Amino acid sequence: MKNKHCYLVLHLLYYFVIFSNAQVEDSEPFVRSNFGSNKVAPSKELTEEEILQNGGDLVCHDRNRHDELFSLFVRGLTQKQTKPTKVLNITIVGAGITGLTAGILLKNAGHNVQILEAGHTLGGRIQTFRNIEEEWHVEWGPMRFARNQFFIQYLLHKFQLRLTDFKLSNNKTFYFIGGKTFSKSDYSNVYELPFVKSLYNLTSVEMNLKIKDLYEGPMRAPLRDLENLPWKEFVKKYDKYSFRGYLREKHGYSPGLVHLIGTMVELDGIMEMSMIEVIHDECIFGQGKLDTIVEGSDTLIQNLAKDVKSQVSTNTIVNEIHHSKDATIVKFNCIGIECQNKHSSIQSDFVILTPLPTVVSKISFYPLLSTSKRYTLRAARISPSVKVVLTFNTPFWEKLGIKGGKSVTDLPSKSIVYPSFSFKGGLGVLLVSYTWGHDAFRQEGMTDEDIITECLYTLSKVHNLSEAEVRIQFRKGYVKKWGKDPFTIGAFGAFTPHFFNDWFDEFQKPEGRIIFAGDTYENLHGWVDSSLKSATRAFKYIQDVSQGRDFVFPH
Repeated sequence: MKNKHCYLVLHLLYYFVIFSNAQVEDSEPFVRSNFGSNKVAPSKELTEEEILQNGGDLVCHDRNRHDELFSLFVRGLTQKQTKPTKVLNITIVGAGITGLTAGILLKNAGHNVQILEAGHTLGGRIQTFRNIEEEWHVEWGPMRFARNQFFIQYLLHKFQLRLTDFKLSNNKTFYFIGGKTFSKSDYSNVYELPFVKSLYNLTSVEMNLKIKDLYEGPMRAPLRDLENLPWKEFVKKYDKYSFRGYLREKHGYSPGLVHLIGTMVELDGIMEMSMIEVIHDECIFGQGKLDTIVEGSDTLIQNLAKDVKSQVSTNTIVNEIHHSKDATIVKFNCIGIECQNKHSSIQSDFVILTPLPTVVSKISFYPLLSTSKRYTLRAARISPSVKVVLTFNTPFWEKLGIKGGKSVTDLPSKSIVYPSFSFKGGLGVLLVSYTWGHDAFRQEGMTDEDIITECLYTLSKVHNLSEAEVRIQFRKGYVKKWGKDPFTIGAFGAFTPHFFNDWFDEFQKPEGRIIFAGDTYENLHGWVDSSLKSATRAFKYIQDVSQGRDFVFPH
């Protein structure tokens, strides 16, 4: 731990220099407030001690050359660069946060940028659904931002977005397992759980485990290794296991205990994904605090888009990319009444592809991409995800003292995520189901009406209410199926064992003048921070190659 803290202190000093050189006002703090109030809470700087306690992005990420990319990110966003020796034409496919950030970095460096977006709005998977009349919103995409991730924290700081705590845990929430509801605060030992003997065939040793150690215990050694081992060694050690395989083979857990853990930590739907994914998520969720943006995550996009809005063409679907050692030609169709040319093309020096691999695979390449690149684009597992939001006349769960946290069930709709704040007008807005992996596949095959009915049933069971009592309060339901969205065809990367070790380098690297960017192409998936890091990586590649420098792809 001593070495870790020494490294972090040096890291923080380094960032101080970067922020100073970038002429960022250090006096501008992160702003946090209570939602629903017009009064902004007093500004609060994160102290060195707080950042040390939060761990720092370098602990949860691959660490090699991280500082170099972050320095480039900050300077590229805040300073107009001197005109380059050669002005390049860059086409970026996708106007999510990766595409917008890459566009700003390249534009500020003096290059010509065109961003092609298939949808009619900007932001990609950052989607905030708003009910303007009733004055509430929910996040279909990213809803929480880790304080131990420096790229995203820099943007939140830069745009002075109001933040409030995203509460992951709350002892007043419930488990509903085996047909019974019980409070999370009622039990500390496995043998005390009222359902455990009848539902799970556990050994006597397993019965005497502490509930908190079911998951935390097996994760302690991997988290230490993530911090201490070189990245390649870490991957070699853990990527051979799925989460299920690690618990069974490495720890000797019985099938019953693996089943119990999968249910209680909500990993039933993705038990077969690589341990690398699980360890990364535990590092973020278990070792740092989270925030949510008070006015909605899409305000991040609104602020970013100001600098490149004139470079973005919406309703533009890319269907072909022709590439050679000298140039690229992107062919696209424009849909909608605003299109002047239904079919058109752009010639450029480089193309940056930011959609998920599931979408990139729909594009025809001439000539074909390499065999290994085509394979990795197909083999990279992308998880679906479904979010279900129900609105009610009142937030009746608040009468039980529940603000934030989540209830966990073994029913198909899985977890209920309670808002960490209240909305104006006293309406209840609840993320009543959040699924991924196999659990989401099932919901994607259902009608929205059937999903909503199922979620109302789950809510009644968890809160010991009759379905009639819940329906009296119920107003309307909304469903987002990411796997059915034609512009994403999935939600986030959830790689299976051996992909990181065997194929990730090939998956991540550019092919000549075609660059692949987005959180899926980083080691840590499903976080906006990784999207920003990937955008910076793409920018660095173009700068290095165009200036005749050898590009060392930083991990």
